[in-house]
Amino acid sequence: MKFTSLVLCCLFTLLASAQNKEEVEERIEAVDFPEGARRFAESLFEGEKIHWIKERNQNGHSYEAKAKFSNVKYSLEFDDQGTFEDLEFVIKSKQLPKKVKQEIEQYLSLEFERFKIRRIQEQWSGDQSRLKAALHEQKEGSALKRQYELEVHGKRKGAYADYEYLFDGEGSYISSQEIQESNHDNFFY
Repeated sequence: MKFTSLVLCCLFTLLASAQNKEEVEERIEAVDFPEGARRFAESLFEGEKIHWIKERNQNGHSYEAKAKFSNVKYSLEFDDQGTFEDLEFVIKSKQLPKKVKQEIEQYLSLEFERFKIRRIQEQWSGDQSRLKAALHEQKEGSALKRQYELEVHGKRKGAYADYEYLFDGEGSYISSQEIQESNHDNFFY
């Protein structure tokens, strides 16, 4: 009986932590970055200083190339094999399309007693050549997929916590997870 209780306790702990986000960023040398991903980042941010990052989280690890281009800080994300995932950059709430902002705020008002959006990142994903053209033209290409990642501080059942939310380009909810440690502990630039 004790063994069964111990196993169940461990199982519930694992299930509870599956919805929590934990990540640690570590600066690495360019030579330690996946070669194809490194070449793509260098071509995208040609002539700019690039910070090479290896991120560890509950799912394993991934890579990020961070650079400032045209006065905007970008994070180019790759999976553990060096396959391109998305390009992220911070935007202000007023930069969200009006309808998208309304959808997101309406959703969050149903989730929380009170909330504050601390950070918004716009994500672009899709074809790498179209991404490069859109970045250099400073506008989103129509063939690129747009999503929004929000860091939210909110109150539920009388307790405050930090959460990460992902919404699609129309403002519809995709996923969320509680943040274990503030993402501000990570290397930003």
